[in-house]
Amino acid sequence: MSLSRNGARPLALVAAMAPDAPAGDTTLARFLSAWRASSEAVAAAEPGQACRITFARSGVEVLARPGETILQAGLRAGLDLPHSCGRGACGLCMVRRETGEVVLAQPNCLSVEDARRGFVLTCVGHARGELVVDA
Repeated sequence: MSLSRNGARPLALVAAMAPDAPAGDTTLARFLSAWRASSEAVAAAEPGQACRITFARSGVEVLARPGETILQAGLRAGLDLPHSCGRGACGLCMVRRETGEVVLAQPNCLSVEDARRGFVLTCVGHARGELVVDA
């Protein structure tokens, strides 16, 4: 099994190990449980039609396609949005949600406090209906 430079197993490899995980490996079980629940929540939240996202600071409005993240929609509209990892691990894409609902794929690096303050991660955030973000 290959490891990354820091010794961590890539997500796909961790998920592939699930059937063989030791019964006492609660960390892996919790992670996989959260990942499955997140995938189901995002899939359930994806509308059958496009969602309008307004990037308030830039004044740009875009229709996010079903399954498209906020980041993907913004980049497609030509916005220069900060981002790096694309999977919710670094926090560089964090913006404040002004109005609307966002479903975030889990696990991610957004703290409970940041979520309470209205921040979302655009790289793993999916609009659920009309959405306005401060970007």
